[in-house]
Amino acid sequence: MTYSSALEVIEFFAEQQKRDHINWLKLGLVSNLKEDEFFAIDVGNGSYRLAPYPESSTRLFRGQNTDYGICLPSLYRGNTELVNRILNVAKIHELKQSLQTLDGYNGKSQILGLDFSVDYEALAQHYGLASRYIDFSSNPLVAGFFAVTKYDAERSEYSLVEPQGTGIFYEINMAIEIARSNDIDIIGLQPFHRPAQQYAYGIKCSKKGLKHKYLVTEYKFFHGNQSYKIFDFTDSGKKLFPEDPVLSIVNKVKNTNYLSLSSVKWAMESIQVRNLKKQLKLLEKLDVNVGMDLPDYVTSEEKTKVASSWKEQKIYFNSKVKIRPVANHLELS
Repeated sequence: MTYSSALEVIEFFAEQQKRDHINWLKLGLVSNLKEDEFFAIDVGNGSYRLAPYPESSTRLFRGQNTDYGICLPSLYRGNTELVNRILNVAKIHELKQSLQTLDGYNGKSQILGLDFSVDYEALAQHYGLASRYIDFSSNPLVAGFFAVTKYDAERSEYSLVEPQGTGIFYEINMAIEIARSNDIDIIGLQPFHRPAQQYAYGIKCSKKGLKHKYLVTEYKFFHGNQSYKIFDFTDSGKKLFPEDPVLSIVNKVKNTNYLSLSSVKWAMESIQVRNLKKQLKLLEKLDVNVGMDLPDYVTSEEKTKVASSWKEQKIYFNSKVKIRPVANHLELS
């Protein structure tokens, strides 16, 4: 079945989430979470992440303006030679080290003794670096925006695709997948707005693609004139891409041709590659220089700007975090 429009699919997803919420109520569970609020989840190792609304539904969505087949993570698209994968994964480590020097990411935001946790690879994917993750959202409208638009890199903006041909949505049920694997990561609420506005999750995949590992439901639709409503709901995407003070740093990491040796080693360990000397020679052939020190991706002006933004953002950040009290069940004899 092919739906008449992306809007029809979004409405169907919203109805599913509504039914999920009703089922919660039948089980005696109540969620007072609002659309712009996030609930803290213990993810182990003494840490937590902030999952986006809705709490009562475990469905995640992804929209694409066309069906690319097996749906590969960005790390395995295009030039997939091993040295290129090392380069891209090393950039994730460079980004992690850079962000950890900034206010908002370098603090210990604790809840009930748990430290705020960031999955930097999933976050890097969200910001457009190549990774082993694929972007998903708990908000059907966010998935809908990406299903009906195309990105113009030269103008750095999204526009509607032509009203012809078909696009596709993917749906995954977290409740099923978490029981099978531990590769669905919450991005959710971060120190700065953009991931929160996109209700972001990351799903890790191998080079065999999304559908090889996960139970995915597909919904195809016809592109048409209804798409402008989705575009308007998101204010041409502006609601999903608010001003972000770390974006300039992300772009420098994305375009770098210099890596620290520690990042190269981290990348090789992450993707289980040996023979450092050989990989360094191959990186040199790509005109990538490797040195001992982390490049200065963050200028003093950027650090000051981020610190100022975080000072304003911190009150908002804290106000959006909700905690669900859990009963301490006692075993009575």
